[in-house]
Amino acid sequence: MPGRRAGGIGKHGEQRAAAVSLRAKNQSAARDAARNAREDDSQLMDTVRRALYGETVAPSSTLEAIATWVDEGAEEKLDSVVSSGGLAYLAGILRTPDQSHLHKDACWVSANLFWYPQYLDAAVEAGLVREVVSCLHDRPYAVRKEALWAVLNVTDKGERTHVAALHAAKALPHVLGFLSVPDVAAMKPGLSALYNFLWWGRELEEEGEAPAANVYRKDFVHLGGLEKAEKLQEHANDDVHEAALAILEDFFGEDIEAN
Repeated sequence: MPGRRAGGIGKHGEQRAAAVSLRAKNQSAARDAARNAREDDSQLMDTVRRALYGETVAPSSTLEAIATWVDEGAEEKLDSVVSSGGLAYLAGILRTPDQSHLHKDACWVSANLFWYPQYLDAAVEAGLVREVVSCLHDRPYAVRKEALWAVLNVTDKGERTHVAALHAAKALPHVLGFLSVPDVAAMKPGLSALYNFLWWGRELEEEGEAPAANVYRKDFVHLGGLEKAEKLQEHANDDVHEAALAILEDFFGEDIEAN
């Protein structure tokens, strides 16, 4: 009987050998990548912990680390950040004057953290919601725009107490201000946030926890929101037009018909 040929001899043997070699290389590369990721993650966590415990760490490095976990949806790590005082740390960054580049990043991180309802109570208690609202005015436009997204996420993911915190911080007039900017990318989240404010007002009204003319609706009208929404029915952008129409029809339909 002919003897067995050694693997790797001949054309097919060479292909098999090459495949085994490639697979081994890929497995080795995957192990190296996983090890590097663990090392990078450990370094990021060390950076954040040192910053939260009061050591001198560049805020930009801390924000970058938290932003990485936000991008990854790494809730376990975000839980650790929140439980270690990360929300108060972000609020402190927003209170620091003349740091627009940090304020923009801190508002972006805050907006993404506010997407998780479980963090909103802590965000209110830490003063982060209040500081984000403060960024809606008297800050460069790029910062204000990021703060707007944070406010929208609170109205969308939060409960009545969280929306009340926004209102107490005077968010409503500054959100309304975005209806007058020549930037559709800001007008749309502004309209969505206003719709949510009015929706919450109606919920409280229906549950008997607000006067007949609830405070969100009352302030919206007093601040010129009704006129702004009516004007936006003529806007060239379909999304803006439809969002403004939804506010008018859903919350002011009876008033409009009466007139």
